[in-house]
Amino acid sequence: MMRRSFLLLALLVGTTSCGDDVARPDVVIVVVDTLRPDRLGAYGCDRDLTPYMDRVAAESAVFTDCQSGAPWTAPSLITLMTSTRPGVHGVTSFPVPGVLSPRMRTLAEELKEAGYATAAFTEGGYAQPSFGLGRGFDEYPEHPGDADGFHSNVEAPSRLNDTVDRALIWLAQEREQPRLLFVHTYEVHHPLRPPEPDLAALRPGYSEAAELDAVRAVIDRWNRLQTIDEAGAHALLRHSFHHDFANMPGILNPENLFRACAAVDVPLEKDRARLDDFDRQWLQDLYDAEVRFTDRELGRLFDALDRNPGPNGTVLVVTSDHGEGLGAFGRLGHGEVFTEELLRVLLMVRAPGVAPGVVDDLVRTIDVMPTLLALAQVEPEEPVMQGRNLLPVLQGSAAPSDHAVGQALSARGGRDPRRSIKRGDLRLVLNAASGERWLYDLAHDPGELHDIASERPEVARELEDMLREELRRDGLLRGLVGDPGTTDALSDDQLDELRRLGYVGD
Repeated sequence: MMRRSFLLLALLVGTTSCGDDVARPDVVIVVVDTLRPDRLGAYGCDRDLTPYMDRVAAESAVFTDCQSGAPWTAPSLITLMTSTRPGVHGVTSFPVPGVLSPRMRTLAEELKEAGYATAAFTEGGYAQPSFGLGRGFDEYPEHPGDADGFHSNVEAPSRLNDTVDRALIWLAQEREQPRLLFVHTYEVHHPLRPPEPDLAALRPGYSEAAELDAVRAVIDRWNRLQTIDEAGAHALLRHSFHHDFANMPGILNPENLFRACAAVDVPLEKDRARLDDFDRQWLQDLYDAEVRFTDRELGRLFDALDRNPGPNGTVLVVTSDHGEGLGAFGRLGHGEVFTEELLRVLLMVRAPGVAPGVVDDLVRTIDVMPTLLALAQVEPEEPVMQGRNLLPVLQGSAAPSDHAVGQALSARGGRDPRRSIKRGDLRLVLNAASGERWLYDLAHDPGELHDIASERPEVARELEDMLREELRRDGLLRGLVGDPGTTDALSDDQLDELRRLGYVGD
């Protein structure tokens, strides 16, 4: 339930700012890729990793159950910026995600049309502008190498310091317009390469030089003897979380090495890896050290916003695109499965007139765009948005959403098109092609390891019907917006239904 007593909203009012009679606030959106909410003190973490984000949280509406639209970056970022699910915006395929239809309108386009100066600073990979994220931004610089592939973000040294520096330079420029700033960092994404002091703070006595020497010794032994024991295989597995092997001696017969590691029951492939307790703690510490470093760098941005909030204040949103599997339930990484540890993300909204507090009701990342447009007092002429403005919910004058849909093709591709719906403590996962379904009770099975669809068939059928209806509506909207360059028209009956659903104006 929402703790409404903490969340009293005063609508933004004021005098002229950009040629009309509305004083519009600046808008800043910070997305930390792969960040799980349970790493923030504001969400219950006791490792003191995020003092700067926790400070923002203390001044924000903090949403404890925000569901992402997809478990990987490209579709989830487009969902955030268009308020449509992946089945509508179509940026879903892997490894090439596709391009947003020109009929879709992004948050940046709406704010730019309302007089905003707009800029985005990201770190390549699936946060490149070419999929549609760049639309509406005056500035969206690319890093060298971004166009060479979708994984340059994890192959290059950390870019976070430079990302924050460029955002600060842009913020410091004088302008009469209100500002939209979008910042995205891959810092918490695998491979996890935190600064050594941050890792040593969590693992006293840690030495990166000693780690590298130990791994080199394992590889040297393999190259000489073509043999590896369980301890050596675990050392290689742990190192794969931290670095690639480019700084190591060349490995002779690498395919044989993979087979030898599997033979000692330590497979190196992520989707087969079996972590022991030491491995899991190592992975957790690497991840937490990255979170610690990221928070400190973002603190420079938050401090700058506090020093110069703009003439009409600043709306600050801090969120993530998806979470991460860290081995606790036998899962690593993200992208292919629909679970709470991947789909639940942090969402904090700090805004003039919004009192701080905690919202426990379910919300979705598709709700961010309509909420920001309301805070900026911008009304799109023909909006195609599936999210809802959360301001009435914060005021207690509207009921929260009762379900959230997760949807995106991933590495499984068209062979296994899974979708998900969450309602309360229940999550249903559906293979829309084969009809297979899995039902999980998050209250009693937080790891989503025990399928209860056969035990509660009525509930499974009800949720499946809800999900299939949502997918049908997505299909209608997809027909309206079309693929890039298409001009197919919808029938009058289809348009009428979209109007009844509130997706299309009269």
